[in-house]
Amino acid sequence: MTFILRTAACLTLAIFGIAPSVSAAGGLTVVTTIFPLYEFTRAVTGDLADVWLLLPAGAEPHTWEPKPSDISRVSGADLFVYLGGGMEPWADDFLGAMGDRGPPTVKVLDALATGSEVETGQDDFIAGSETAV
Repeated sequence: MTFILRTAACLTLAIFGIAPSVSAAGGLTVVTTIFPLYEFTRAVTGDLADVWLLLPAGAEPHTWEPKPSDISRVSGADLFVYLGGGMEPWADDFLGAMGDRGPPTVKVLDALATGSEVETGQDDFIAGSETAV
C-alpha cells in the first residue's frame, strides 16, 4: 500500500509541476514504458493527460530497442515515466541521446526511495516505517 501511495504522490507532483506550462488548448502528454505504469498513470491523471504506452504488447522491457519514431514520441511528450532499477536498461541512454529535447522524467524506483536506516540502539528500522530490519 505504501508503494502505491508513494507512486501516486510522485506522479501527481510531477504532473502538477508541469501542468502550468501546458497551454489551455492542449492537454498533457505522458509516455510510460511498461503497462503497469501506463495504467497507474492513467488512473492518477484522469482527463488531465493523454497517456501513451511506449513498449508494444508482449515486448520484453529488458531487451526492447527504441525506434526513431519512439524517440520522436518521447521528445514531444510533457513527461516520461519509467521504472528504472534495470527494468529498462536502454532508458538512460535513450534519454541521454535526446539531450535538451527530452521531457522531464520520473524514474519511479528512484523517486520511491524507502529512506535511510536509522540506528536506534535496539533494532535497526527503516525511516518512515514501523518494520524492523
